[in-house]
Amino acid sequence: MAKSHTRKKHWRKKAPPTIQHPQLDQALTQAVKFLHQWTRKELSRLQTQGEVLILPGKNKNHYLIGRYQLQKQTDHCWSVSDADVHVHDFYDKRSALYYCFGTQNKYSRHAEEVRSLDAELGRLTSDCVFYTHTAQQAVRAKNWAVYDIVQARLSQISSRLEYVQDQLEKTLRWAKYTKTQDDSHETTRIRY
Repeated sequence: MAKSHTRKKHWRKKAPPTIQHPQLDQALTQAVKFLHQWTRKELSRLQTQGEVLILPGKNKNHYLIGRYQLQKQTDHCWSVSDADVHVHDFYDKRSALYYCFGTQNKYSRHAEEVRSLDAELGRLTSDCVFYTHTAQQAVRAKNWAVYDIVQARLSQISSRLEYVQDQLEKTLRWAKYTKTQDDSHETTRIRY
């Protein structure tokens, strides 16, 4: 039988030839180790300098801010750690960023204020979600006494939540545009 010339020929890609030089392998291994050590040393030097650097971390939800690490846990949970020691969980990313920046630049009073407002914001938000769910369950069960009590509590929490959100926004806005240090008033801008 005759060979068909219309059939496509499959060519295998040949692997590039490997270089079997043990000296080359050792040199590459030493170069990679040197680069890793140099990178770690430079990063630790930059983190300990007076200037606070904000660097991207391992992925898009991880940041290095000076000596702190900021890691996203959930949509509304940002975990801050200092040298693998957990510091605090924040509800808002901007609050976590300012806390890391402020504690390293002698603005610890403002950073603590932001931390406490953020903690209250997270607590009030979870309470608001809980009472909304409870009110929905009370309507389904047609338990109007529970519904009235829950609605009263929900209105109190909602008004407190709006106040805390406003205070946190004012504090972050103030911190973004004005930084005071040692009774000297200098205005600079912190970019988030």
